[in-house]
Amino acid sequence: MFRCLSLMVAWLSLQSLAFAQPVPPKPDDVISGCVAIEAYGGNGNGSTDNLAAWNSAISHFGNRPICISFGLGTYRFSGPATAKPGVGSSIAVHGAGPNVTKIVFAGTTAGFNFTLSNEEAIQMDNMAVLSATANDHDAIAVTSSDCGGSKQSSRFSNLTIEGTGSFPFRNHWGRGLTLNNLSFVDVDSVDFFGENGSSMQGIFATGNATSHCYAFNMMVSKSNFINTANGSSLGTLFQGLFVSQSNFLNGEAGIVVPAAESEVDQINISDSSFDVKGDTIAIFSPIVGLYVTHNTIEIPKSGSGVHINGGGDQFVIAENNIFNPFGKSSGSGVIVDSAANFGNITGNVYQYLRVANSLGASSSGWNIQSNAYGSKISKWNINSGKRNKVGGGSP
Repeated sequence: MFRCLSLMVAWLSLQSLAFAQPVPPKPDDVISGCVAIEAYGGNGNGSTDNLAAWNSAISHFGNRPICISFGLGTYRFSGPATAKPGVGSSIAVHGAGPNVTKIVFAGTTAGFNFTLSNEEAIQMDNMAVLSATANDHDAIAVTSSDCGGSKQSSRFSNLTIEGTGSFPFRNHWGRGLTLNNLSFVDVDSVDFFGENGSSMQGIFATGNATSHCYAFNMMVSKSNFINTANGSSLGTLFQGLFVSQSNFLNGEAGIVVPAAESEVDQINISDSSFDVKGDTIAIFSPIVGLYVTHNTIEIPKSGSGVHINGGGDQFVIAENNIFNPFGKSSGSGVIVDSAANFGNITGNVYQYLRVANSLGASSSGWNIQSNAYGSKISKWNINSGKRNKVGGGSP
């Protein structure tokens, strides 16, 4: 009898020790290999602060790859959701869909903020990232220290980035997606909503000027940039932007390389629709390689379809685009104001413009041929440069 009691006491002691250990996630808290934030106290009831649950979930992974999932509901955060995986590991954050998984950050704080090292990447999908009030922070920011261009691919897909409330969202972010020195990025089916076109940049991507590290290759497809200040903006040492099947509406500009940037190369824009308030594609720093093709570009009175004014731009092609298809009296199709060399403008259709194409005095080596000039164009082509060839087109 005493032996049985001793064994029972020992068994109870072991159980007590077992329950004192951290409880691993239950099977129903693990989705597709990811830990559900609910396993660490998270709740999508629209009122619970999920910041502590997020931090606990991040700690759970230690130096391993991080994967966290959000279910149906509205998950509030009082501060930024930050993460830095172990060396050589990556991050994945999943939701159930942008209409059913909503992550709401307090208006005075940034949103998701990730720090990556060499050969690390991030996957993020199926959620809406919202700001509770208008602020100047980033909805999603990623900073990589990989100076050689990571061989890992990052992906942002099926996301909505906006403010709370109803459209046109007054509670907008400062930037939707900021990528610092991150290479090989796929942005697919992401919707960016600002307030009135003068607020929130959609995407800002740059290399690392301090360490002279290039960032390479970002593909943006099937995405919408609505009421954003700039749809997509590139910084120093970024090379390789590919935009296709996307829509830019009611913003200040579509795709921009601001002044004072350097070593920005290889921009490809195709099969997209633009209707913004100013210059649609604005290149204000030197670049090598701009290819604009098969786009529909609506132009306002004070703007242009393609504006090149960076100085030293080379190898520009604008072909098979439709400029100003809806018949509104407006600005210019293609403007070259800088010392841009070697461009080809061909196969485009223009109508209702002040001027279709304008080559400035510093331009050289341009070829304008075989374009179609429709109704009410005050001037087909202005050629003030040298060694440019301006040919015929259909009236």
